[in-house]
Amino acid sequence: MAGGSSPTKPSRRAALQRAKAGPAPAEQQCPAQPGVNKIVIYEHADFEGLSREFTSDVPDLHELDFGDCICSLRVVGQPWIAYTAPKYEGDAYALEEGEYRTVEKNKAFSALRLVHHDLADPQITLYEEPDYAGQSKVVTEETNLTYGYFNDRVSSHVVQRGPWIAYTAPKYEGDAYALEEGEYRTVEKNKAFSALRLVHHDLWGEGGG
Repeated sequence: MAGGSSPTKPSRRAALQRAKAGPAPAEQQCPAQPGVNKIVIYEHADFEGLSREFTSDVPDLHELDFGDCICSLRVVGQPWIAYTAPKYEGDAYALEEGEYRTVEKNKAFSALRLVHHDLADPQITLYEEPDYAGQSKVVTEETNLTYGYFNDRVSSHVVQRGPWIAYTAPKYEGDAYALEEGEYRTVEKNKAFSALRLVHHDLWGEGGG
């Protein structure tokens, strides 16, 4: 949780958290069955060793004897958000559909959350002042804020439909933050957003690689 800037959101949702977008997925597997959403995690790289499969949220992987040991994974269907601390706390990483043959050591996941939202019509509203004051801007697609008036000026925002990933540098670089649906009354000064990216959901056979 970011001290002093907790958003007004449902209690089960994580606050604005420092995150890195997940690594680019490797080549896709065979087409998945429609409507199947799951994540398969492995204790070793290249999908080796012990594995676990989940189709719903996991608040604490340690309770299932699989905390801080994920070295590769597969995502089928909707994206997932992986957290480095139990109860959906700590750093957050967006994991889109695909195969991840390796997971960096600093991405020690302790909780997993399935993205339940409809990703077909995303929307986030940005405000230049805290508490949703001042000029506002509605964003519905991937945006490089450095080309407009809102670069490094976002002081509060509302995620109507998401989730999104916000970056502190153009071209989706710098620090990144997972923004889930909800209201964020303040944004810390060190979280100066310069780019916004959608968490995608491309079903295999319908635009997937």
